[in-house]
Amino acid sequence: MLYILQIGLMLVWVGWLLKSKRLSWSSFVNIYVLALLVVDFTEIILNLLLDLYKFPTHLLSDPVRDNFLGILFTDSIILPLTAVLFCYHVKNHPWKITFTYTFVMTFLEWIYLELGFLTYNYWSIVYSSLFYLVGFAVFSRLGDMYIHRPSEVPYFIRLTCFAYTALVLPGAIPDVLLNLYKWCPGLLQSPASDDRIADLGSCFIFAVIIGMVISRIATPFKIVSFALLACLTLLFVFYSYGQGWLIYNHWNHPLTIIRYLIPYQVLYWYDRWQAKSR
Repeated sequence: MLYILQIGLMLVWVGWLLKSKRLSWSSFVNIYVLALLVVDFTEIILNLLLDLYKFPTHLLSDPVRDNFLGILFTDSIILPLTAVLFCYHVKNHPWKITFTYTFVMTFLEWIYLELGFLTYNYWSIVYSSLFYLVGFAVFSRLGDMYIHRPSEVPYFIRLTCFAYTALVLPGAIPDVLLNLYKWCPGLLQSPASDDRIADLGSCFIFAVIIGMVISRIATPFKIVSFALLACLTLLFVFYSYGQGWLIYNHWNHPLTIIRYLIPYQVLYWYDRWQAKSR
């Protein structure tokens, strides 16, 4: 419940900033997707590959799925929202805000530890503090641009980050939590880690391709380009199924088509929205 409480409070805070127009929707979305991409890659290395810590939410009986639910709460909601709030506040007093956020996040992590919502295997709260400090220091350099001059952020970066988010999030619940399908290319010994590495890695590769192609294509040809990229993605997924790298438990090809076509529709809308704001 601690995860849900923190998420609720942060949503109210960010919602107030958006409603009062102190924060634009464009800035919110672009900071959110950048933070999610950075956090996901960090989590892959520290949590899934090195098994340094876990996020038990105590909401699911299966410890593997429970950890992934904690990752979903933390990486997909809490930390990206934290990045949004940090970038909004950091402009006038960058180092003061950086150290303040580092202290607050470290203190909150200590609370999670004490209440059993976070466990360390080969980790220390000192390491977390250093990661927070470095992360906030980096984002302090980006905050003013993302908040006040979002159009100056290279479109390739904005589109790649958004494409990664759009491709990854629709698969989080049916794959990780409901086990309707799973990736198993045999890259890692742990089936759960193998699944997430394959899913997130493939989504990142296609996100980079989308960013490289769409950011350079003239507007009249973008809808065709999105359609071709969607077909390329589905071709890869069906090939993976044929090779045994993707297994359906309670899933099928029509659901796969829907799972991957919806993100491309959302990407097309995002591209048109960003074009209007430039």
